[in-house]
Amino acid sequence: MLQHSLVELAQAGDLEAIAALLRQRFNTAGIHVKVARKQNCLGILLEADQTPDAHTVIGWIQDCLTALPEDIRAVKVYGQQRGQAAPAWKQDIQLAAPTSLQNWLHQGQGRTTPSWLTSDDVPETTPGLSSQEAPEAEKFLRFYFNRDETALLPVNCIKEVLKVPVAAILPVPSMPDCVLGIYNCRGEILWLVDLGLQLGLGETHPITLNASRIFYTIVIEAEHTLLGIVVPQIMDIEQHSLSQMQPASVELFSPRLMPFIQGYLTRSSSLVLDVNALIQDPCLHRYRFRDATGDGR
Repeated sequence: MLQHSLVELAQAGDLEAIAALLRQRFNTAGIHVKVARKQNCLGILLEADQTPDAHTVIGWIQDCLTALPEDIRAVKVYGQQRGQAAPAWKQDIQLAAPTSLQNWLHQGQGRTTPSWLTSDDVPETTPGLSSQEAPEAEKFLRFYFNRDETALLPVNCIKEVLKVPVAAILPVPSMPDCVLGIYNCRGEILWLVDLGLQLGLGETHPITLNASRIFYTIVIEAEHTLLGIVVPQIMDIEQHSLSQMQPASVELFSPRLMPFIQGYLTRSSSLVLDVNALIQDPCLHRYRFRDATGDGR
């Protein structure tokens, strides 16, 4: 069966296809995979001669989440030593429920909002604050910038959110490690950057993974320049009061991260990234990085 066919079947809810994709991921580790489903919950049993390491395998499974059906709301993962009667550990992964991002963007006080590719491109949960908050409330997109931590970006600086297949990315030689390559976005060149590497926090998505992999990409815009930042997972749209925004502190954040921080929301303990700083990163332009229009910088 062709790889793309497996992905399509998995996304349609075929349990055998989901199991086959997971087996491809775990085959070299000698882990046997069983998959079952109960309503909106997917159960995954991982069995090996030695109990699989929970931290490692959960990371691998999170890499495959884009191949799951959209109506799956939770994943329960079990690790078991072969021959034992019961699993040694269990880990729950909660998935954001897909809803219409467009609806959230148009709530509030009549603000102009960016156009998104489709409402299905971003999963979303309940927003942090009511749309009836004071006029100083701003909308932010929450996302993971590594496997464990989240950050925010102002919605009015986001052009769209894409799901980009690895196979559609063209690597470019002699670029910084964080630059994954270029992507043909409806006839326009879009540079893609691994946000984790750009921030000095480690790799978000190894580009060497199989070609069926999908990257969540947030397209940000400043001064008519576009940049696609690749992140592990998109979370939701939230509203926060700007009165809660405080300057970043060197006691809280590393010197490598500080230039990219717009501020820190104390009420939600949330980091807000600076779109201009990400796009104008000297590390990118030092290597004759070109913007999405194809013009040299």
